[in-house]
Amino acid sequence: MPHQIRLATPTDAARLAQLRHDFRAGQGAASEDARAFVERCTTWMASHLAPGGGWRCWVAELDQHIVGTTWLHLIDKLPNPQDQAERHGYVSNVYVVPELRGRGIGAALLSACLAACRADGCDAVVLWPTNQSRSLYARHGFAVHDDLMELRPVS
Repeated sequence: MPHQIRLATPTDAARLAQLRHDFRAGQGAASEDARAFVERCTTWMASHLAPGGGWRCWVAELDQHIVGTTWLHLIDKLPNPQDQAERHGYVSNVYVVPELRGRGIGAALLSACLAACRADGCDAVVLWPTNQSRSLYARHGFAVHDDLMELRPVS
């Protein structure tokens, strides 16, 4: 059965929180108990997916189970007298369960997210890739640029 892509709702928050934990804990040792994190993250996600919550999330479902996600936060730019769109898109947490990778699910999730960015008139879309995800983003037109600066940690 093929996967389906749809917008997430607050009722998806518990599953999305578990996937977030799996994604990030898979990149290094977690500093927070898994159960505590999933509980805290579920609350955050339910709130941020509610109308007016500021985030959108697309999920991939296979046999009515969520197996992948991508998140989008739209960031308004200051008004500009030049002919430029006045919004950026920040993409985060593109994740597909490991056993289903390589089947086009991540590409379908990212395509849905980028279609929304185009529809919302984004000037630019930014993200922080993992080493494993760089080729996916490159296939969708992302490139490394030298006009973005970052400071870590903010103090």
